[in-house]
Amino acid sequence: MDADCEGGEIASVSRFFSGSCVPGTWSKDPEVDRRLKSKYSKLCSKCKDPSTCAVDDVYAGYQGVMNCLSDGAADVAFTKIPALKEYLEKNPNFGEVAEILCFEGGRKSVNDANPCIWGHRPTNAFVARSNDQEENERIVAALLDTQTRYAIPQSRTPDWYYKTFLSHPKVSGVKRTEEEQNTHVKYLGDFIHAIRKPRSGCEGNKNNFATFCVTSNDEKAKCEEYSNAAEAQGLWPDVDCVKGDSKAACMVTVQEDNAQMLVLDGGDVYTAGRYYGLQPIASELYNGSDATYYAVAVLRSASDANKLADLRGLRSCHTGIGRTAGWVMPVGTLISDGLISAGENCHHAQSRHCIGDEQGQHKCARDSKERYSGYAGALRCLAEGHGDVAFVKHKTVPDYTDGHGKEAWTKDLLSSDFMLLCDRGGTDSVFNYGNCNLGKVPSHQVVTGNELSENRRLNLARLLADSSSRFSKSAHLYRLFGQGQKPDLLFKDSATGLKITPLDSNYEQVLGKRFLEASRAADPRRCA
Repeated sequence: MDADCEGGEIASVSRFFSGSCVPGTWSKDPEVDRRLKSKYSKLCSKCKDPSTCAVDDVYAGYQGVMNCLSDGAADVAFTKIPALKEYLEKNPNFGEVAEILCFEGGRKSVNDANPCIWGHRPTNAFVARSNDQEENERIVAALLDTQTRYAIPQSRTPDWYYKTFLSHPKVSGVKRTEEEQNTHVKYLGDFIHAIRKPRSGCEGNKNNFATFCVTSNDEKAKCEEYSNAAEAQGLWPDVDCVKGDSKAACMVTVQEDNAQMLVLDGGDVYTAGRYYGLQPIASELYNGSDATYYAVAVLRSASDANKLADLRGLRSCHTGIGRTAGWVMPVGTLISDGLISAGENCHHAQSRHCIGDEQGQHKCARDSKERYSGYAGALRCLAEGHGDVAFVKHKTVPDYTDGHGKEAWTKDLLSSDFMLLCDRGGTDSVFNYGNCNLGKVPSHQVVTGNELSENRRLNLARLLADSSSRFSKSAHLYRLFGQGQKPDLLFKDSATGLKITPLDSNYEQVLGKRFLEASRAADPRRCA
């Protein structure tokens, strides 16, 4: 079977067989699942219910595939030997209509005591550093002792035994690996090809890569960690990372297909869509399913300001020019309320009190090089007395006060040190953002170039959906979302996952009418 360099393994299988039943959830994102099953409908054509191709199809599972073969719906079924033996016990006549096809050629009876197989799947394994043999011996002894102590038929096995120590209640024991299995390549054997899924002939093909454009060394390091985790999980296309000098530079990079993806806040999505023709492909989710958040104005609790008009002449802290909560919503609101003119917003852009990096360089840089950039930076600007109001998102204060922040400057901050300024006047608690805000705004988006083929967009969407489900905040080995050493690298710290947008949607549809109006009013390109 030849590799399909543009569509991947699903396309290759669809092209190889004339019809198949591959039931189940192809992607945990419903948009991707629907698109894949529609595009490669041949892979559902032999299911009992091709319209759903669901995990509970009559022909699903190890037993179901043999029903598919027995009923004449297909010409070959892929299963495992224990399932075949179990099926033969219930259906002894199956041996009269079926044989085992050997990998190297030829056939054998399904009742053969020594059936030919296509490969072995090794069991789960404990792994440790290989450079400390003495320590490894202690670990092995502890593992074997734990298994002996709590193994069946012990009646009071603790919950952690099967949740943390072993992978499944059906696991009957633990044994030391043999010397000839002491590397991952030796242990996995031929099964490693099922993980790596070699695509001969596709080396260097641009369809093989999903390159993110990032704007700082910290963000590139996070992206490279993600790339390694994705490779370990066998995700495709391969994640790659390239660094641009700015978000605008990255927009050009994606536009020219030298990178395929870029994560932007709503204000930047407007710029990317209007001026560079980029399209949203996925939205950040917060609290599991919400793809929106509130833009808020934060004051110190001692402030006398009680309405937006009171901010005139005060010092302001912004996440970055053109960004959603830090620029578009406050500036758009001030313009719509008649408090500033569209031309004044250009002067306002220069009034931020930036401090640059630890060496005083990169002042007002629109990334982590500027310590007062981003949500955390804008709050820090306010907390350290460099501003009187900070424009951020609703979770910023709770995330960096009361002991929740990881950085030194957050150590003594309390949520009670701050309050929200409401758009229609008055102030409120930082936790009452639902009633006191500047508006609900679209979440950050992953955007791609609008010249990508349907296949490539679908492949990128599938990668993002798979990454979201495998590297969520509850993942054990690697988490793509949540706080790191630096705030908001690649994705927002408060993001819990990604939701794929309809693949034919544009930036205007994703941003919505109200936010578009605010974006146009606060468009920083008017300052040019």
